[in-house]
Amino acid sequence: MALEITIKGVPEDVYARLSARAAMQEKSLEDFLQEELNRMAQPLVAVEWLNEVRRLNEREPTRVPSEVILKLLGEDRE
Repeated sequence: MALEITIKGVPEDVYARLSARAAMQEKSLEDFLQEELNRMAQPLVAVEWLNEVRRLNEREPTRVPSEVILKLLGEDRE
């Protein structure tokens, strides 16, 4: 069952840019936004995952030094 999402307070310039992007793809704004939401909800690809890990690490750095991690990875490959 499909659900509905309402977004309030969208600035006029943002609405205009999104409408223009939809028009360039010959889609309604609703169809364009549905496709964008579906794309955003897809599983992360490796680069996105790595960026997310880096972002999280900046907030709370790892407690294991990188040298230890690399050493353990090297031992695992032997």
